[in-house]
Amino acid sequence: MVGLFRKLLDKLNNYCGRKGSNCGGVKQKVINGDLCYERNKKEWPKLDDFLFSFPNFTFTLDNDQNYTLTAHEYLFSERAGSENYCIGILT
Repeated sequence: MVGLFRKLLDKLNNYCGRKGSNCGGVKQKVINGDLCYERNKKEWPKLDDFLFSFPNFTFTLDNDQNYTLTAHEYLFSERAGSENYCIGILT
């Protein structure tokens, strides 16, 4: 599982580095061991727009079924009232 998580992080970092508006402009930090992205509310007044700036990940499951994971599903608010959104994928 750690190898898969590393691949996801590599793809995420590659995507975030391609364009200045990807991944909310990439204000990345580590909070309590979690990789997080800070949302600037002036640049991203709508939370959905901020989350849509992150990539989707599509996995092929058993029986060739695809499942797409969006940032709405893999990022979580670091705490209530915070504008830090952290990766919530277990390794």
